[in-house]
Formats: sequence, C-alpha cells, structure tokens
Amino acid sequence: MKRLLIPLFALALLAACNGNSLEKRAEKAIKAIEGKKMETLATFVHPVKGVRFTPYTFVNGGRNIFFYAKDLPGAMGDDTIHRWGERDGSGEPIFLTFAQYFEEFVYDHDYSNAEEVTWNERMGHGNMIDNAAEAY
Repeated sequence: MKRLLIPLFALALLAACNGNSLEKRAEKAIKAIEGKKMETLATFVHPVKGVRFTPYTFVNGGRNIFFYAKDLPGAMGDDTIHRWGERDGSGEPIFLTFAQYFEEFVYDHDYSNAEEVTWNERMGHGNMIDNAAEAY
C-alpha cells in the first residue's frame, strides 16, 4: 500500500504546477522528499489547497492533515503531535510528529530508485479501500 502513496503524494503536489514536464517535476518532488528538503517541496504545494497527508490509499477528507507551503519548511523540527488517521488492521489512532510520520509513511522506501514507475496505475493491492482517484 505504501508504495502507492509517494506517487499519489507527488501527483497531488504537482496538480497546480506549470512549466516542465510532469515526469521532471515528479522527479524533483521525489528528490526533495528523499532529501527532506521541505523548502523545495513547499514550491510544489498548491497555494490555496495545500498538500494532504494520507497514511493509506483511503482518502478521508475530513480526517486527513493538510499543510500549506508556508508550514512545510519548519515541519520537520515541529514537535507537535498530530492524529494522522488510523492504523490499517488495528484501527489504532496514528499519533506522530511530522518527522515521525514522514519516516513511517512518506519516505519509507527508496522511491528515487524505484524498480518500476507507472502513471495513473495502481501498483499494489490489499484490503484497504482505494478512493484516491475519486478524491483527486
């Protein structure tokens, strides 16, 4: 499931961007995520909608955490504990700082060197409802 989140995250960040090809912008976003360069990542965030963080493929618009571009540069150092959703399987709430969430749910694999890259195709499978296409 988590393998799908980074491509969705990158595409959500890029939805309002203009300029280079989508692939090049996605590569820049993934490199910023890999390097924890929140200032660079902030340049990809929608100016009004911000960026949504969803731990799994089910997008819950009322429960997900949003950050605006101005909030991302300081997010890694912020010790505020957020409720990010519920853990798949147990239903236990996910209480983590941004940095903890980032390590566990955002860049938990080496996405910069992915063996396979697809566009608008689901790569994983599981029992979690995937409503990302409808949500975005």
